[in-house]
Amino acid sequence: MFLKIGTVNLIMTRSEKEPFRLFLRIVCMKDVRFSGEKIQVPIAPKSLVNVKEIAEHSRKRVIPQILEI
Repeated sequence: MFLKIGTVNLIMTRSEKEPFRLFLRIVCMKDVRFSGEKIQVPIAPKSLVNVKEIAEHSRKRVIPQILEI
């Protein structure tokens, strides 16, 4: 189920661990034609690991500190 109230663009992502891969699928885009096909994002597994580490750090440390301001 998706919340579409006021949604202009909605892109869903998911990952697989072995091998580490990232996929995305466009669910809706306002006023443009698009394919809803799931595609693999062409990013090397090593780069995805780096992105994941940065995202985890941001979720655990950076965002909580910003919320305290």
